[in-house]
Amino acid sequence: MYKVVLVDDEIWSLEGLEASFEWEINGFQVVGKFTDSLKAAARIMEIKPDVVFTDIRMPDMTGLELMERVRSQNRDVEFVMVSGYAEFDYARQAVRQGACDYLLKPVDLEETDAILERLHQMLKYRKEAADEILIQRILYEGQEEEKLLPIAGCRKVQAAVILGDEMKASVCRQIQKYLQEENRKYVLLIPAGKKIVLLYEAFEEEKTEGWIRYLEGLGENFYIGLSQTGEGGDARLLLKEAIAASSGKFIGKQLEMHKGYNENFMRLLEYVEENYTKKLNLKTLSEQFFLNVSYCSELFKKVTGMNFSDYLTRLRMEKAAKLLSTGKYKVREVAEMTGYSDAFYFSKVLKKYFGVTPARFFKEQEREETGDGEERSGEESE
Repeated sequence: MYKVVLVDDEIWSLEGLEASFEWEINGFQVVGKFTDSLKAAARIMEIKPDVVFTDIRMPDMTGLELMERVRSQNRDVEFVMVSGYAEFDYARQAVRQGACDYLLKPVDLEETDAILERLHQMLKYRKEAADEILIQRILYEGQEEEKLLPIAGCRKVQAAVILGDEMKASVCRQIQKYLQEENRKYVLLIPAGKKIVLLYEAFEEEKTEGWIRYLEGLGENFYIGLSQTGEGGDARLLLKEAIAASSGKFIGKQLEMHKGYNENFMRLLEYVEENYTKKLNLKTLSEQFFLNVSYCSELFKKVTGMNFSDYLTRLRMEKAAKLLSTGKYKVREVAEMTGYSDAFYFSKVLKKYFGVTPARFFKEQEREETGDGEERSGEESE
């Protein structure tokens, strides 16, 4: 989930802004709301959101000033400006100064999903670009300085990425000491002070568990991703795997729960659970998570007890049931929210899965809530 902060000096406008978007369905979470722009500026530094939605005209600090102050602290935050029609020139100025988008009040509810989709893609591409720059830096510096290439002659190599809000020098020393005591060759970098990147001589099978337990013991505030093992020439692929793991399925309890299963596959499952509304196919997912498609198909049956198509259908139907049971959405809306562009086809799948049409589903929910287990007279039969 990408983190969002909302800022508007009028409480009714602030609440309306929050209510206008389907945040979580689109991969976002509102982590802070402020009517005081000065307090918002201070808290943004602590909360570290990915996006800030802010009104432009506010008494203590304008949205433009807020963006400027935050950006002056080197915070990599995207800004979406919210303005009235009369402030349109301010909005254009905001975009010129680096805001990624702007909204006019009142917010057009039909545009909200499109706005979040654009934001989601922007943040995704920005992260991918940052990861690629990091990988290039490691590989480039390694080629230029021999001291950064001790792993060149290693038969098996592994990558690890450790994320934390503040990476202290003592943590690096602990890791270096462990690797040195185990007589491991390694490369260690600390880009931006919030990430430790390791390329190291892979541990033998009997020592791997000890290494994982050691990493787990570094502290609860760290997210740790491990790649599979490979050869020195696979450094780019291994780094990409470790970076993906550090921001997806982490080692630790998850690894204990799924011991013996491919870690990349577990990350693939998590991705499917978070992106079930999108068009997904096994071949593309296998490539994205560095898996052979046939092996991936076997893992689906082994881990979930069903093939990929059935697993995705089950996930979507369970989500659809929850949405339908609220009574807030039309069938067409639920279809779109669960990955179906055709409401008629969605209804067919739902009837096949639950044995009832969406209309009947609503009635079944009503009966459960009232405790009436018998058919009511006068109800339409299916």
